[in-house]
Amino acid sequence: MVESLEGTASPDLCPPHSEIFFIVVEVLDGFWWPVHVRGGERGRPEHVPTDENRQKIAICLALGWTQKRIADERGISLKTLRKHYSPQLKARDVALDRLKVERLSVIVDQARGGNVGALKELGKVIDAVEAATFGMGPAAGEQRELREPRVNLGKKEQAQLAAADAGAGTEWGEDLQPPLLN
Repeated sequence: MVESLEGTASPDLCPPHSEIFFIVVEVLDGFWWPVHVRGGERGRPEHVPTDENRQKIAICLALGWTQKRIADERGISLKTLRKHYSPQLKARDVALDRLKVERLSVIVDQARGGNVGALKELGKVIDAVEAATFGMGPAAGEQRELREPRVNLGKKEQAQLAAADAGAGTEWGEDLQPPLLN
């Protein structure tokens, strides 16, 4: 929270612009984490679980992190993690599935809105599910055409290829072929 001296009752009482300053109530450490400054109270403040922390813990569980690693990342003890986030910890087995469903729902919402990239990604997901479930290829058993890898040739290589078949199928065909050396 930030308080300001701007907007005092009288413009005459307001200091000049160069003297306006802000008082920061919340102190942040080097990584922008809030540092709780307690006024004379002993001990550490009680941890308050937030929806943001619950979501981040669920993501960490979906990524397969250990409880110790999650607690260290959140800056809390293992005991505090287990005390405040036990429902999320119990749902470890389904955390990855929930994350995938959330990702897919975002893709579907964007595809409905006309996002071409989301439509392509949705097509890839559907193709992968069909292939895994039914053993099918991309579109109901159809095979996608495989392109030859494109080779970039320099000017000299292009000229040599053009000279090799120059005049083929014309009356000049034989005359334009380079002579064979013995």
